[in-house]
Amino acid sequence: MLTVGAVVVAAASADASLRARSSLRLRGVVTGVVSSEVLAVRLASGKRERVRLIGVDAPARGACFGVAAERGLRAFAAGKRVTLTGDPSQRQRDGGGRLLAYVLVRRGVDLGGTLIGGGFARVAVSAGAFHKRPTYRVLQSAARAQRLGLWRSCG
Repeated sequence: MLTVGAVVVAAASADASLRARSSLRLRGVVTGVVSSEVLAVRLASGKRERVRLIGVDAPARGACFGVAAERGLRAFAAGKRVTLTGDPSQRQRDGGGRLLAYVLVRRGVDLGGTLIGGGFARVAVSAGAFHKRPTYRVLQSAARAQRLGLWRSCG
């Protein structure tokens, strides 16, 4: 049986190959949470950016589990030093001008995977095929099976 821990370890090694192929790799500090899937980040250069997490579909404020999802993102990311990594299958910015990125915190821990694995978000179907999609789907299945977060509250 594959455990969530094993999935996270496998994903870490896959991240190395992603970093080698991605043109986006920035460092910064999370200065705020804009919504349950968007962060405000001050880059090392001093520039401020809004960053939309690739592959993450978290409930919005007002939706079932929306407030809890936003609080979860704040708890995992606020004030943390992060590395932003793009995905070759995605555009660099979304239609709203926000950077599209995987956000890595504390020794390369993937924030999107953490949110999905904890039941704070689902895998974004609208993102199409993206590098971490298989890993995110396994994490989502485990969260759903354990009835974590939104899977307990929202059915």
